[in-house]
Amino acid sequence: MGLTAEVVEAEFARMASLQGRSPTDFLPRLFVRYHVSLARVLDLRSAESRVAVRLSDAELRGNDRARCQVIGEAAHYLGLEAILAPSATSAGDTLSVFMDRIGGDSAVEVAERTTWSP
Repeated sequence: MGLTAEVVEAEFARMASLQGRSPTDFLPRLFVRYHVSLARVLDLRSAESRVAVRLSDAELRGNDRARCQVIGEAAHYLGLEAILAPSATSAGDTLSVFMDRIGGDSAVEVAERTTWSP
């Protein structure tokens, strides 16, 4: 999930483009805003943290998701609740939540639902 509507829109447009389609081909869509409070998050926003997990900017922003998926699988295995990382679109940051790893001190709650349509 994107941390802002602009990130969500940029990621959505990127997803459509990677499939050779227009974002309007996927509308209407449900846009959901969440209130999130997490205790155990892998924060990859700094260059130092990405170096520590051996994730290059090219891998982060590229179309081959293999390295990102390996890091995600490792974070999940270690019991982390989410990964906070720069968006592949450079529009801001994204949060990938492992819903099956949410601990007792954490919460993910729906705050608002809106339909996107042309």
